[in-house]
Amino acid sequence: MATTKAFNTGKFAEKVSALATYDGTLITDLYLSQDNKNKINRGAAFVIKNYFDNYLDMKARQNRKAYHHVYEFNRTGEKTSRLFKGNVTSTIDGAVLGYTFTPAKYPNNQGYPFPEKAEVMEKGEPLIIQPKRGKYLKYKLSDGRFVTTTQSVVESPGGSEVKGSFESTFNSIVVAQGSQILSKFGFFRKIDRGIQEKRRLMVPRINSGIVTNMISKAKNDANLIAEGVTAYYV
Repeated sequence: MATTKAFNTGKFAEKVSALATYDGTLITDLYLSQDNKNKINRGAAFVIKNYFDNYLDMKARQNRKAYHHVYEFNRTGEKTSRLFKGNVTSTIDGAVLGYTFTPAKYPNNQGYPFPEKAEVMEKGEPLIIQPKRGKYLKYKLSDGRFVTTTQSVVESPGGSEVKGSFESTFNSIVVAQGSQILSKFGFFRKIDRGIQEKRRLMVPRINSGIVTNMISKAKNDANLIAEGVTAYYV
């Protein structure tokens, strides 16, 4: 007569179920929770912003004629002299990266202030200069001669290479290459490592027989991963 014997598998089925619940909830909450999505998207936007800022500094040093307008006079390509500022805002669909121009603080070589130089030169529209006081303008030409006139028209502020150069570079880098930039700097790998680390810590816990509260634990870990991504890049 055949006999059978029951072996204690240590609640194997419960453990598998707990791990499956944890894994599924962690991934779902990490990518579908609006709060976590906002955090991850915000972190991604800052990765791209930081790359673009440094990339433009490099390009400006290589081609001063095209980018001198978005830096203080005579300080083209210097990080501390940028006249552009990145802004990251959250929306229901994620995060949006935009830029605004900031006023120039220092005058040009002739001592004349031009606070709106970045915006005016980027647009590249003809600029009409008129006297603030009195009827006439008086200024010095590059050859040393002085000119007196009622107004002066600058057809191409900043030079022909300046017009639209910032926007064009922004679109070619941020819009066209955003995903590649995130991959290059390990943004997605960082999220994956966060998931693997949380799971590595959870498996021994489940194996020891702790199989309750998997959903709440997974939600908390998903939030920690999202917060970690944001804190690292912002």
